[in-house]
Amino acid sequence: MVSVTQINNIAAAKIKGFEFESTTNFGDRFTVTLNYAFIDPKYTDWPGTTTPVGRTTPIANITSPFPATPRHQFTVGARYKLIDNDAVGRISASADYYHQSKVVLDEFPLTDPLNVGTQPGWGSLNLRLDWANVAGTGIDAAVFGKNVLNDVHLVGVANLLTSLGFASGIYSEPAIYGVSLRYKFGS
Repeated sequence: MVSVTQINNIAAAKIKGFEFESTTNFGDRFTVTLNYAFIDPKYTDWPGTTTPVGRTTPIANITSPFPATPRHQFTVGARYKLIDNDAVGRISASADYYHQSKVVLDEFPLTDPLNVGTQPGWGSLNLRLDWANVAGTGIDAAVFGKNVLNDVHLVGVANLLTSLGFASGIYSEPAIYGVSLRYKFGS
């Protein structure tokens, strides 16, 4: 008996898109940042067809969605300097919101009858209040919240539905709140 393993990379693709970044200062206290990315991936060659579970008509492999590539992503952020005083320190507040469109996380989306590997679009809001050089002591302090809207979503999928009958997923972090302190030694 002979055991053989063969791995073929037979698909070809073309990825087009663009990215935009902007930082705008409104005076010396208020800053707004905008980032946007558009990605348009397409397979240009992928021979063969796949017949999904529960269907009798095959689907051309070249029509398979591109995995782990959201079409749209954007971040909008703002930072406002509340206090900038040597005796008090520098206090600033910031927020940023990230959003991305639907993404296919599944390596085999054509064979997935339940679409467990497709993550709908999602967003995450982060907030932070910084106090740098607290009263001239060299201590920096901050309170923060990450994903404060608690948007928990899939970030990875191991879809074994057609081979072993189950799928598993890895989820994003839930809302996280915290405090940080830092002390600068020396100058």
